[in-house]
Amino acid sequence: MTSIFERKTSIMASPRNALSPRSRAYRKPETVSLRGRSAVVLPLEHDIPVPPAPPGVQFTPEERKLWRQLWKGPQGHAWDESYSVPVATYVKYSTRLFAGEGAAWLGQEQRHLGEALGLTPKGMAALGWIIEGTDE
Repeated sequence: MTSIFERKTSIMASPRNALSPRSRAYRKPETVSLRGRSAVVLPLEHDIPVPPAPPGVQFTPEERKLWRQLWKGPQGHAWDESYSVPVATYVKYSTRLFAGEGAAWLGQEQRHLGEALGLTPKGMAALGWIIEGTDE
């Protein structure tokens, strides 16, 4: 029989690998000064591979499409493998909301998670990210 700790750690993200193209340590992000603060410039397009879904997570075709879009978007350039569980959770929450299956609590959790992942203007500002070609 496995303990609760063993079960929880089995779904944790893999350790960071600085030699992996998906690792932030592998990339050298461009930074600019914006209103006296340093900001990381996220490219509109990048060729970083989309990671596999976290262990135990099964996506529907719609969820897989959103997973790919998020990882191929500008914010995906800043994420590494450690973001796979929160991004998968965001995907699951979002698709339930889009299907009209969500309650208010689910919408609130999805919004907070979107901000933490830098998917909203407020979240991007908090993380010090700007998208290439924009001045804010």
